[in-house]
Amino acid sequence: MSDYKKKECEEKKSHSKSVLLSCGQDRSAVFPGNSTDVPVIPNPSSATVGQVTINTKGIFRPVVAVEFSSIVSLINTDNQFGKASLNFQLFRVSTDEEPILLDSWLYEIFKFDDNNDIIRLSKSFSFTYCEALDYFGCFDYFVQVSVGGLQFIETISVDNVQITAFVGESGDCVKGDDCSKSGLEPCFDKVSLLSCGRNANGMLANYSNRDMPPIIIAKVNID
Repeated sequence: MSDYKKKECEEKKSHSKSVLLSCGQDRSAVFPGNSTDVPVIPNPSSATVGQVTINTKGIFRPVVAVEFSSIVSLINTDNQFGKASLNFQLFRVSTDEEPILLDSWLYEIFKFDDNNDIIRLSKSFSFTYCEALDYFGCFDYFVQVSVGGLQFIETISVDNVQITAFVGESGDCVKGDDCSKSGLEPCFDKVSLLSCGRNANGMLANYSNRDMPPIIIAKVNID
């Protein structure tokens, strides 16, 4: 074992911990709409619906996985074709820094058709986000939801929010290296690791064509 590897292992032994779990604070948001065909944007049009705080001190090469879940509910009036859109944005912020937008997810509801005069809809919405951090510290992750034009929607709400964060040591392999021979092999037994995968966009030209080779849409490497 090289001197560099020995030094890395000693540092790893002194800092490594098991995967940590942090539970966040949930909040509800209700946005009023209208009962006409003219789309409206409520005021205010955005709200923070969940926040979780983590501390990566003592974690060797920290990796954070954030899990968010919620229930989106709405009332559609007058048996019309209601439309609504929600944009969920995940931010990270640390002390003395501006919030950084990490990713966003669009949730759309449109074209209701029912025999009742008032339609009530309740559906779940969730996402998972994973990232590796370059430095230690305390961080807040929070989710902000923004509402687009509401058409024939009396109210739309986001509630039953749950947000959690897992923090652990990186288990990623160096690209192109054999995991078992890479410089990232464990220095001791039974260490808890987290690895972030990578997504890949794929388009199927003909879904019914069974002769097409499979398309990889997600991948993760671990050691």
